[in-house]
Amino acid sequence: MAKMAASNPNPGTAARATAAHTATERTTPERTTTERTANARPAKSERIEVRATERQESVIRQAATATERTVTEFILASAVEQAERVLADRRWFVASEDQYEEFLRLLDEPLPSTDTFEKLWSRPSPFGRAFTPAPR
Repeated sequence: MAKMAASNPNPGTAARATAAHTATERTTPERTTTERTANARPAKSERIEVRATERQESVIRQAATATERTVTEFILASAVEQAERVLADRRWFVASEDQYEEFLRLLDEPLPSTDTFEKLWSRPSPFGRAFTPAPR
């Protein structure tokens, strides 16, 4: 393999070809991994490259094997899942109509009175006039 990589201007090509060959051979009772992927996702046109330590690569490869995915599928799924978590509270909320109605109900529900709130409302306002919450 080292000889192949030395003569090949793109040393990663052989590794990707081997990984692709392995992916097409991996099967489940229903169909191959690549068939599942091809039927479920649009064609990929963007390339993302990362560097990893030997340990990181080994852990990722083991996890990908354990979940019956290629390394690429595992990395992309994991990265997209984490990215969606990070962006979720900044962009969108997904909820059914019932969940949305419950959310609105909870927002409109008055908070239980506590000593902390009572102390806060009884302090003089830094803006020159008292604040009294409107009754609900």
